[in-house]
Amino acid sequence: MRLMMGLVRFCVSDSWVWSDDMRLFAGVFVLLLAVFAVVVAQTSFYEVSRESYLSNDYAKSINLLESEPAPNFSTYINLANAYYMQGNNAAALLNYRRAQMLQPRYAGINEQITLVKARANTLPRQSDQDNLGKSILAIANSFTVNELGLASLVLWLAIWGILIRHKLKNAQINLPYQAIIPLIMAFLAIGLLFSVRLYTTLGQPAAIVLQSSIVRSGPSADYPTLFVIDDASEIAITGQQEQWIQFQAEDGRIGWMQDAAIEKIN
Repeated sequence: MRLMMGLVRFCVSDSWVWSDDMRLFAGVFVLLLAVFAVVVAQTSFYEVSRESYLSNDYAKSINLLESEPAPNFSTYINLANAYYMQGNNAAALLNYRRAQMLQPRYAGINEQITLVKARANTLPRQSDQDNLGKSILAIANSFTVNELGLASLVLWLAIWGILIRHKLKNAQINLPYQAIIPLIMAFLAIGLLFSVRLYTTLGQPAAIVLQSSIVRSGPSADYPTLFVIDDASEIAITGQQEQWIQFQAEDGRIGWMQDAAIEKIN
């Protein structure tokens, strides 16, 4: 870092005559040097975390990964693995889900999530009801919001491109329905998946229960107790009033609990 600052001061000083090309070259060189330093530091950071994990020092590995200022997929997946080995099912599930948000089709992540929930005994009971809705949700969740949004945009532009080209070329020629109808159908299907994914992400954000909590019928400790929800349970937040959240659990049960007991995935 001191070397880079010295180079910067030297480049902008009047003690040496620099041409514009030389200044540009020096600036690019300093920028590349800074990027290289960041990459080396990041690599060293993950190496220390990995060594701690391999030596069964999961707490140190977790502390290092939690201090990452800009967590990415690797951060979340490694955090999840460390929490899992430490026996913290809720934190492991939270980070597996965060990793899945970034790469929903990552090999093995669904199996690992199932394993965590099985160990925590929070797997939802199987139901034959609303299979269509669950299938649509499962397909939507296999893509990121950005992927579905980009696909919708590309299809929309393709449809309008065909219409504009047809209009400019010759309005007397029949519209190429064999090309545009499949695009419209694909646009509607992708648009449906995009709407579902966006709604489940923003409209009813998912969260993980970090500690077992009492669920009540209303947003206050004065309301009757409905049941106790286990840690490592997944919920969809449907409302909030001060420090209380209204939610629906995976098994369909609804109620209110304090927001300190949960953490949103996104």
